[in-house]
Amino acid sequence: MWLKQIISVWVIIGLFGVSVSVWGAGYGVDSGFVDEFSEPAINVQDLDPWMPINRMLFKFNDRVYVSVVRPTARVYQFLFPMRVRKPVRQVVRTVAMPVDIANYVLQGRIGMASKQMGRFLVNATVGIGGVFDVADPWLGWSHRPTSFGDTLGRWGVPKGPYLVLPFLGPTTLRNSVNTPFSMYASRQYIPDEFNQSEWTGRTATMFEALVNGYNAIYMNALDPYSVVREWELNKGE
Repeated sequence: MWLKQIISVWVIIGLFGVSVSVWGAGYGVDSGFVDEFSEPAINVQDLDPWMPINRMLFKFNDRVYVSVVRPTARVYQFLFPMRVRKPVRQVVRTVAMPVDIANYVLQGRIGMASKQMGRFLVNATVGIGGVFDVADPWLGWSHRPTSFGDTLGRWGVPKGPYLVLPFLGPTTLRNSVNTPFSMYASRQYIPDEFNQSEWTGRTATMFEALVNGYNAIYMNALDPYSVVREWELNKGE
């Protein structure tokens, strides 16, 4: 039932985004300055056709960050020292690895899938459930995450326009499937009794990572929206 609801949400977002792209057609950037030695300018309208609604959702997510994410992350960091948070982060990473392995198989990258499978088995056993990362220093099998969006890109699906989702943050139209796919795939192998613990650890780890990235952007950027957009569109290139 919940999967149908998620699919419905993506359909609504897609339809709404099409209408917004028409409304925001006049928001392209034109400085009026032409440099004959510069590369052809990239039309922002092509990369970010839904900019008005994206900026609105960016501000909404910013308020969520200030009121929820940052305070929660600070409490988490205050209550638990790094020697506790680091193993939690490593366990969360290990639990998510079967989804990475499945994506590498779907991409046809069997060699990478084999290495990540070996990393998963070593850390899940010798590393005591992923608490310790022994596969990297011992065998050179480093963590190489991937996503369903990468899988689609492997087979020629373009990234599509930039998109900001409420709560989930910046992405592209293609990569917007990452969260629903990961949620569905992980529920196929995580026992029900561990779902809440896995979700709690993953959320705490994500919030902590967001704080570091957020501070770096807002301390150095005149327009954080543009900086985040450029990073997202160039990610994985």
